[in-house]
Formats: sequence, C-alpha cells, structure tokens
Amino acid sequence: DTCLGDMMELQKHQLAEIVGSRITYFGPALQSDESLHEWSEAETALAAGIYHLRHLAQAWKPILAPSVFLRSMGYLADVVFTLYLDQVAIATDISPSACQFTSALFHKATVDIAGLLGTPQDPTKFSMEWGHFEAVSKFLELNHLSQVEQALSSGVFQNLGSQELAKLIQATFGDSPQRRGLLNGLASVV
Repeated sequence: DTCLGDMMELQKHQLAEIVGSRITYFGPALQSDESLHEWSEAETALAAGIYHLRHLAQAWKPILAPSVFLRSMGYLADVVFTLYLDQVAIATDISPSACQFTSALFHKATVDIAGLLGTPQDPTKFSMEWGHFEAVSKFLELNHLSQVEQALSSGVFQNLGSQELAKLIQATFGDSPQRRGLLNGLASVV
C-alpha cells in the first residue's frame, strides 16, 4: 500500500511537469479572442497528459485489482483536471472564443480519460473533480446569461460553489442589469 502511494505521488509530480509546465500562462491568455500560442500549448499539454495516462493504464490494468486501477486513474485524472481548473480560476476575463476552445478541450479530456477507465460506471465514483470539471466545461459552452440561469435552475452547476460560479460569470459576461441580478442571487446563496 505504501508502494502504491509512493507511485501515485511520483505520477502526480510527473503529470504536473508534463501538463502543468506547459499551461502556466493559459489562464491569462483566455482573455484573447484569437487563438494564441498558449492555447496550442494547452492542447499539446492535454495530449501529453493523456498519452502518459494511457501508458499507465496499459501497464496497471493487467496487474491491479479493478477497483484499485479505477481509483488510481481517477486520482491522476483529478491531477490533470485541477491543473486546468486552476488556470480557468485565475482568468479575470474570458473571451467567447476562449470559452468555446476551453469547453471543447475539457470535453476532449473527459472523453479520452473515460476511454482509459474502460468502465461503464459513473466516473465521478473514481474522480473527485470529474463533476466539477464537467460543470465548468458546460458553463463555458453557454453564450447567454439566460442559458446560465436556466442551467443553474436545472442543477447543472451543482458541483460548483456559488463564489466560483460568480467569478466565472464575471469573467465571461459583461456588466449588465441581468448579470448584476444573477450575481446578487448567487451572493444570497453563500
């Protein structure tokens, strides 16, 4: 068990190097309406992270018990998810183009990682950040505040805190009476 824990820590640090080192400036670059080098680096980083996870899955699946394999891969998926979520969290201005790009990138991450898990079970059982990551991805797909309000009332953002959702709304939508009303509603939930 200690050996597995040490191996997971090593893989966590390797993923941080493989992915994290390439996306250091991704968050601030989300304000651009044009594809930047940082966006390409974010795609490259995700591909490299998935490649690393794929090799681990191929090596571990035959030797680990299924539940241990799924929990281990879920933990490492959380590492990748958190690296990207942290970058979105520091963005103070996210352009519509960046929303579309990031949402597509996040969707690709969940599809590819779900494929590596190779189980019909709900991935949120193995990955604590899966629902959070998907909720941010779904938020970034929305083009209008009315869509955000509808998704909010439908429970789409149940894995996001009200402060995080408010920060996303402020970063993606310009000031308006509708935005202020939505933000005031979220503030009363805190």
